This record gives sequence, C-alpha cells and structure tokens, in this order.
Amino acid sequence: MVKKIGQNLRSTAVCSSPTVILILIVVAALLLTGCSGSKGDLTALEGTWRYAEHTEYEFDGKGGGCMCIDEKDHYEFTYDITGDAVSIDFKSDNVVDCQYTFSVDSDKLTLTGGEGTAQPGAVYELTKE
Repeated sequence: MVKKIGQNLRSTAVCSSPTVILILIVVAALLLTGCSGSKGDLTALEGTWRYAEHTEYEFDGKGGGCMCIDEKDHYEFTYDITGDAVSIDFKSDNVVDCQYTFSVDSDKLTLTGGEGTAQPGAVYELTKE
C-alpha cells in the first residue's frame, strides 16, 4: 500500500511538473509586463505647460502634478499615461477628474478633451515654460 501511494505521488508530481512550470512562466511574464508596463512614459509630460494667460499644468514626470490657475488656485493631481491618453485624478473633490489624448512636439503640448472634460473633443494647445 505504501509503495502504491509513493508511485501515485511520483506520477502526480511528474504530470504536474509541466503545469507548474507553465504557471511559473505565466506569472513571471505578468510580473515583467507589470514592471515595464503597457503604461506610457510618465516623463513624456514632465515640466510646466502654459495654457492661455492664467493656467499652467505642472507634471513632475513621476505621476504627480498641479493645475495652477493664476497664482492663488492650485489643484494637485496624480496622473497616469496609457498610450496617447493621460488620465488626471485631482486630489480635490471640487475638480472633476478627466482624461485627454495628447501629443508632444518639442515645446508644444496638444490636449484633446475626453472623458470628464468641459468640452469633449475640444483641442487645447499648451506651451512648455
């Protein structure tokens, strides 16, 4: 009886070894993908970008920033980039979280309003300070 149990355990271990290896490969691939990510490069927007006369967006290149209106109103946010979309999550509940598609050309940032913006589809051009 002991011999039969040992044989069953060995055959189970042999049969499940490929499964275990496959699971380990999948987990490693997911971890590597999570580290390198499908997320965009947060430094793509790094810097201070001016829109019109009184509004600036500051992106720290690490996922944090601030929308500054004039010199007195500052709204901190976190941001995330996926592909050509930037999602902005304001810390204050008084400001609506939003998403823009964007493109950067040298010192020009073009934002196109998306979800949560005042005018979805509207195009905004900002200049790097």
